[in-house]
Amino acid sequence: MRRRKLLTATAIGIASIAGCSSDSGGDGNETATSTPAETPTGSMGDGGGGDLSSPEATVRTFYDTLYGNDDIEGTNALYHPQSEAPELKSEDFEQYGGVDAITADIESTEVISQSESQAEVHATVAYNSPAGPATLTDWFTLAPSDGEWLVLAWIPETVRNQGTPTPTPSN
Repeated sequence: MRRRKLLTATAIGIASIAGCSSDSGGDGNETATSTPAETPTGSMGDGGGGDLSSPEATVRTFYDTLYGNDDIEGTNALYHPQSEAPELKSEDFEQYGGVDAITADIESTEVISQSESQAEVHATVAYNSPAGPATLTDWFTLAPSDGEWLVLAWIPETVRNQGTPTPTPSN
């Protein structure tokens, strides 16, 4: 059942990057640290790799890999081995002209919570696609694996606004 919810969340999330606008007002009660983006996406270069040393660095690497390098396979490799999220496929982006037709610039990241075993990071991202622009706040849950922080779940703003339950990893 969780897998179906995650698949639905991913499908809706991909729709969000197509330029669907949403209210980005949020609850305004965050007390975590916000970090402005230092560089636009695409700065990782063709060599891949990326920084997975912290939850925020992994989130930046996620967007860099997916939208800066148009590397869906590389993005799937950033998911934690225990993640129940379905793999992204190029077909998921075809209706938007392909992943290479979408850009995403991280405006800021915010660590909401972090422990030794899990972290939640919110990323405010300016998307642009043939369907138009949208600035959304996406949520990530991450966990360490072999010394690197990897993605357990990526929950775009449009998923939360539609009332889809937030997927959680099984213990």
